[in-house]
Amino acid sequence: MNPIIDHDERMRVRTLGFHTRRPDPHPRPRAGLGTGRDTVADRVRALDLGAPVSWVRHCVSRRTVVLAGLADGRHLVLKWPDDDLDPAGSREADMLSLLWSTPMTAEARTALPSAVPVTGGGQITAYDALHPAASLRELLDTGALRTGHVDTLATALAGLHTARWTADVLTDPDLRMSAPAPRTTLLSVAEYACGVGAEFDTWIRAVQRLSDAFGELHRGWDPRGLIHFDLRDDNVLFTTGTTASTAVRIIDWEFAAVGDPHYDVGYVVAQFVLHALRSSGRPSIPAATLHTIDRLVTVYHSQAPAPGAALLKTVRYAGLVLLQQAGARLELFGSLGRTGHLSLLLAEGLLRRPQTLLNRLSPQGAP
Repeated sequence: MNPIIDHDERMRVRTLGFHTRRPDPHPRPRAGLGTGRDTVADRVRALDLGAPVSWVRHCVSRRTVVLAGLADGRHLVLKWPDDDLDPAGSREADMLSLLWSTPMTAEARTALPSAVPVTGGGQITAYDALHPAASLRELLDTGALRTGHVDTLATALAGLHTARWTADVLTDPDLRMSAPAPRTTLLSVAEYACGVGAEFDTWIRAVQRLSDAFGELHRGWDPRGLIHFDLRDDNVLFTTGTTASTAVRIIDWEFAAVGDPHYDVGYVVAQFVLHALRSSGRPSIPAATLHTIDRLVTVYHSQAPAPGAALLKTVRYAGLVLLQQAGARLELFGSLGRTGHLSLLLAEGLLRRPQTLLNRLSPQGAP
């Protein structure tokens, strides 16, 4: 029987910003899935998707995910279950069902994937896909991100965040999430011993220096709607090609929960900052990135009015995400590298002195 990390332990892992291995046995790899490329492609072609499968392309993901083109012109994303994330089935499907059942703006609605029935696939889930499309990361890396992309994303997020939720959703303990920052930065001996990477000391000391800032995040946390919680640049897709208008699709809703909407906005801000750090290798935010951030928050707040402290919180959440990203680099690569060290430096600045960034944004950026 596979050991399953309990809810409190999973939350502790998440708030530390990376998947620290626990002292107990790690869940064994899924057996019998047959995840070889040829096997997966054959299995996709054997599914009843309403039309024959013309081609299959594997996607980069911790689970098995493929993009499939159908003979009738449709494109689908198919996902195999991940026992670590969805031990009881697809949580993403439940979150999307909840979102689709809630009134929201047309711009927000088009940003949501739609579930597609799958016959003969067991727990495989399928969603309609934008194709051709480019991720936010690809647009940033190629210098192709335009004002229209930023406006479309900000409008979609504003529509999602202003959806009206019933009290039973907002108070459901299985849906509510606290601020994804540690309530305590004192590690147990076991947690410290299991810290990953040669520079774990550097990372955890930075975390411990920010204890007061984490307390402020928890006190200001305002869980008033279902949010995505994982708006990495690979999870935001935009249409490409000859279409006259830009559409956005937000994917991977496994971590969706009731939380503070400004965490989602801060997550996107952090993606812009991370790209600048990777590109320049300098501990500063260039003018072009500041302009993009300014545009995002200005358009967002024009459609999702919020208290005056909202932008301050957004900047602090961006710092928190940078801190988490540095921790993720430790787990993935075993060291922080230059980007990780720069992320730590910027994270401390944004969490301790958010007003420094706010002073470089235009006045209309604030609500």
